[in-house]
Amino acid sequence: MSISEDSLPSFSSLSDAIKEDDIGSLKSILSTKPEILELAAQIWPEDPFVLAYNSKSLHVIEEIGTRKPEFARMKYQDGNTTLHLACATGDDEMVRVLVRIDSKLCYVRNNLSMTPLHTAVRHGQGDVVRELISACPKSLGIRTSQMETAFHVAVKNNKCDAFKVLLEEAEKIGKENLLKKKDHQGDSVLHVAVSNELVPIVKMLVVYYSSSRTGLLELVNSTNKKGHTALDLCNMSSSVSADWIHRILIKHGATESNTLRKSESSTSSMWLTEKREVLLVILAIFIGVVFTVSSALPTYFPKDKINVSEPFQFEAVASGRLPLVFYFLVCLTVTLTISACFLTVLLYKLPFGYLLFLSGIAIFFLYILLANYIMPEFFIKLGSHDISSYHLMWILALSYIFAGTLLLLVGKYFLLGFNKFTEWLMRRLQDSNLLSTSAKVESHNQSGEIEMK
Repeated sequence: MSISEDSLPSFSSLSDAIKEDDIGSLKSILSTKPEILELAAQIWPEDPFVLAYNSKSLHVIEEIGTRKPEFARMKYQDGNTTLHLACATGDDEMVRVLVRIDSKLCYVRNNLSMTPLHTAVRHGQGDVVRELISACPKSLGIRTSQMETAFHVAVKNNKCDAFKVLLEEAEKIGKENLLKKKDHQGDSVLHVAVSNELVPIVKMLVVYYSSSRTGLLELVNSTNKKGHTALDLCNMSSSVSADWIHRILIKHGATESNTLRKSESSTSSMWLTEKREVLLVILAIFIGVVFTVSSALPTYFPKDKINVSEPFQFEAVASGRLPLVFYFLVCLTVTLTISACFLTVLLYKLPFGYLLFLSGIAIFFLYILLANYIMPEFFIKLGSHDISSYHLMWILALSYIFAGTLLLLVGKYFLLGFNKFTEWLMRRLQDSNLLSTSAKVESHNQSGEIEMK
């Protein structure tokens, strides 16, 4: 179509009518120039329908959509329609208008294979979820390319409120069976909830099915493609949330799968078979080094040449003013104690392990006597008490072992928490992409207005 100069004022009037939601002016313009919507779509950066969406002009967008329903079906960034965008932002009034224009918009998928309902669930827009299911009940049964139901989408994005709304709406229309559907990996909604450690959703599921003992057992003991039940997945984590979920599942009859038990037994046996010999050799070397160095200490640090008449202050321990042989023996004691403990555990599982266990205790007592013989005698003053060098050596050694164990545990749980935070942050960044689409559309529209003027 050719665009005459006489049409330019009409375009300006059309833009004003759309922005001001002036339905009377719009109808007047369309009565004289019915083709102006198509012309505007050609010369404007975005079509009139998108301009009406950005301006929140509900009456105008319904009029344009009724006259030109193809505008409502157009896809923009990431394959999203205007209904997808309205669902992401939670604009329930706009959603109602768009669904009235064309209810089939509820079944349109974007590039992620998500319908508007999936998008609303992903962003936790509970009111929009109710609106969509009320208008298009069949949309609840649509699954993504990964075979995910809307329930899967809610759980994978940690949207507990949206999940609750889905559960209520599914019960109203008799679609509760969707809770047992599995995605492409064979994971049910409960599998995903347990993996993401979502205690509220796990509670909702077991409470919902608690009236039917058969249905509940089928839910909690269902296996995925790897043969794992929900309890198997729960046992793979040691967090506080996993502990709560474990109690809930056990209370409602959950069991581990035979697949996991066999796998764990096989893996454990293989690990012991392949690694036990290496650990035994390394630990034996450590113990041998400790005894060798301990036996050589009297040669380099003769006990009779270390004569300390006055007791040391306790600050001397940290400042390194004690005899050097004291610090050597502390390090050797830490090494021997840890090595002896691990070695005893490994040897105890071997044939005649109890005899080897007694041998390990005998070796440890031998070191105690050796350390007592090597350690020069002096005292450290702590308040009103004097502590002998030998006793202080054991106190420091055991303190180091305890502190090291505590630090390792703290580091382990810190890393687990950091990994969970990283996963949550990545999901938030992905969600923000869709929310930014509306802003980009509005920016393009403003640049188009400048060109038009």
